Amino acid sequence: MRGGVKHNMKTHVKVAGKDKVVVQSIDVMAGRTLEVEVLPGEDERTIVRYMSRMAKLTGAEVLVTDDADAFKTAADLIGLKHQVCQQHVVPNTLQLVAEIASDLLGRQDASTSGKPEALSSEQAIEDLARLETIILARAPSSQVELEAMQQRYQKAPPPGRGKKADSFYRMRLLTMDLAEDWSRLTLNDTYREPDGRRFLPATNNASEQRIGHNIKERYRTMRGYKRTASLRRVPALTAYIREANDPRVLATLIAG
Repeated sequence: MRGGVKHNMKTHVKVAGKDKVVVQSIDVMAGRTLEVEVLPGEDERTIVRYMSRMAKLTGAEVLVTDDADAFKTAADLIGLKHQVCQQHVVPNTLQLVAEIASDLLGRQDASTSGKPEALSSEQAIEDLARLETIILARAPSSQVELEAMQQRYQKAPPPGRGKKADSFYRMRLLTMDLAEDWSRLTLNDTYREPDGRRFLPATNNASEQRIGHNIKERYRTMRGYKRTASLRRVPALTAYIREANDPRVLATLIAG
């Protein structure tokens, strides 16, 4: 794969008592940290500009990130294939499925008014059971089935002002989100070795681990950074030493 795979993840760190947005980029194929950068904000425009610059510098073709909408927009605008971290999405989605099913089984929506005639608690419970299977399997081919479910619930009315969303409207939102993001959640299934093994990461755990080791480790012990320059340099140096995995690197730096 030309250009390989790039992880991106952002976090928040205190610098002289002020909150700073930090983004970390990793070359997954090479196993190294590319950059630790402090951004002026985490708005969509800032994220798109940063991602565009990094894509040009690295030639990356695939982006692995968390579920933030700004990363999705950036990937689409730049033309990168995008894997959303399954660990960020799957547990929360399964929890939502269980909550909606519990509401329906408790007949809390039996008196719901205004819902389309085609919708019923029985159908929704059946769909939720199927959704659980689809989410656990995470097969790209489930896209068609998810779109069919989305169509089924698209006319479920939103709640009135001050009212709680009923189970059918929650199903509308859930199926819409899954149908829209399914290709991002299952992209890793399409990248395989000749023997069938997946090699595209399904999560951005590698980025999370490096944030903990390179950025937050010192942050925890020192209760923040004093200068923005330190927030760039210290994690970069820490990453360089750690990823070199060679005691001579640290010895050379100390001797120098």
